[in-house]
Amino acid sequence: MLFRTCLFTLALLTLACSGAQTRKAKSADVQAQLEEVKALEAEVFPEGINAGTDTTRGWPFVRAAESFADAHQKNEASPGLLMKAAGVANGTNWSNKSIQLWGYMWRRYPDHPRAPEALFYQGFVIDTKFKDYPLATRYYKQFLNSYPNHELAVQVRELLKVAEQGGKLPPVPSAPQN
Repeated sequence: MLFRTCLFTLALLTLACSGAQTRKAKSADVQAQLEEVKALEAEVFPEGINAGTDTTRGWPFVRAAESFADAHQKNEASPGLLMKAAGVANGTNWSNKSIQLWGYMWRRYPDHPRAPEALFYQGFVIDTKFKDYPLATRYYKQFLNSYPNHELAVQVRELLKVAEQGGKLPPVPSAPQN
């Protein structure tokens, strides 16, 4: 009986120790994956985000950022990576992917400070690039329902009016007569 108890205790200790090592290994793996994504980002923006992009390297970064954000939704870097990846995708004429990534961002992280921006961009690209005014109208209305006091709400209301008219701008008033 004592032998079984000792063997059982030894098995539990082994299991507990292996779990701790697994958590540390997973944490290191996550950090390594994040570093890989950041290395790809550095290739896309070799002189910083405001200095222009190497669009030939854009798609690998977009794919890596999306994969990381999918695998590690609770990681604090994921929302920012989704926003950057969506912007790069849109800038490299992969607008469908940008719309998808902005959608992931605001749906997964509705309380994140950049969630309203993601929802806005999603509707705006659908409106301006794809001219899908009924769908853009839905996104603009979603924005106004979700973030009615956001600084972009005034612009979204104006865009909504145009989208509801099928993209037709209101008539320009005639110039005053002198």
